[in-house]
Amino acid sequence: MKKFEKFKSKKGFTFVELIVTVAIMSITAGMGIGIFASTIRNYSEASVTAMQQGNALEIERFIVDQARVCSSMYFIDNSVAAEAELSSDTHWVNNSGQLDAENTDCGYLVMRPDWPQVFYKSNVRNNAGEIVEGPEFAVTGVESIELSAVKQKTTTEETSEDCFYYLNYAINMVDGYSIKGAVIMNNCKNISSEYSEGYIETADEEPFVIEHNDLTKGLGFLLK
Repeated sequence: MKKFEKFKSKKGFTFVELIVTVAIMSITAGMGIGIFASTIRNYSEASVTAMQQGNALEIERFIVDQARVCSSMYFIDNSVAAEAELSSDTHWVNNSGQLDAENTDCGYLVMRPDWPQVFYKSNVRNNAGEIVEGPEFAVTGVESIELSAVKQKTTTEETSEDCFYYLNYAINMVDGYSIKGAVIMNNCKNISSEYSEGYIETADEEPFVIEHNDLTKGLGFLLK
């Protein structure tokens, strides 16, 4: 019976083969890292965009919900004079406290002057007429909110006095996302209709811009 001997090959990789193998592994690893980094970057950018979109939609929902049912709409700007009582045909106030002082439900959003953050809340009155403050919500990453109140006649006839108002808005986030729209204010009464004979007229010469600067600015509504 023959015995089979085990032979061990003493042949290994040559120096050149090792260099080639290491080079190939380095290239492959580099490609993998590049693809992984690109995937992470794209995922991060998509996450930021999704977050910015969600924040912008949150602000939009508040503006639309309030504007649709408001009896009065106001631009809040602490550079304007504070009046003892709100006028029935102007849409400017000095601060949100003037809206709280009215004997009705109200809602408002205000931009922090030192940070790109918006606060919004809704307050209601109970049966005794006492104000019941709602929770305050904060939305971060807001660059600016551009607003313009517009009057539009229901007919193109120059002599017609029948009209309605709507609010144009553009919500701009710090990372570049923005959303624009318009909402009809069916019950709004405090925007003066004494403009020219035009079919469509803006209530102000320029859009009202809420942004983080030295001034406190915002948007407010009276709801009854």
